[in-house]
Amino acid sequence: MSTSGRARPVALCSTALLRDSRARRLLAGLAVSSLGDGMSIVTIAWLALAIAPSGDAGVYVG
Repeated sequence: MSTSGRARPVALCSTALLRDSRARRLLAGLAVSSLGDGMSIVTIAWLALAIAPSGDAGVYVG
């Protein structure tokens, strides 16, 4: 916090955060984890469509 009572701009806070190597590693790990989560959601829905009976595919995926 600054002594003048005014908040620092967001750009200054984010650049200070990205200077820390631990924070950069954490953010990279979170990005890779989110990518993997999205891939698993798509894969599970795709598998449900593949194994569902032809008339009930929406029930299994939805």
